[in-house]
Amino acid sequence: MEAVGGEQIPGMGIFENRDSRKQLLAGSRYLLYKSREKWTRSQRQRVFILFAQYPDLEKA
Repeated sequence: MEAVGGEQIPGMGIFENRDSRKQLLAGSRYLLYKSREKWTRSQRQRVFILFAQYPDLEKA
């Protein structure tokens, strides 16, 4: 069952890009320091999920 809008797959704790919450946070660590133009496709997907889960990060 695929997740939509950055939601987890029920019962698995895995996001639509197959990252766990810990992997999502670790993989997003340096993305916030890079400009958006330099993000890869998978990084854009990760940041979309990150901002859906933590909206305050997008505002900062």
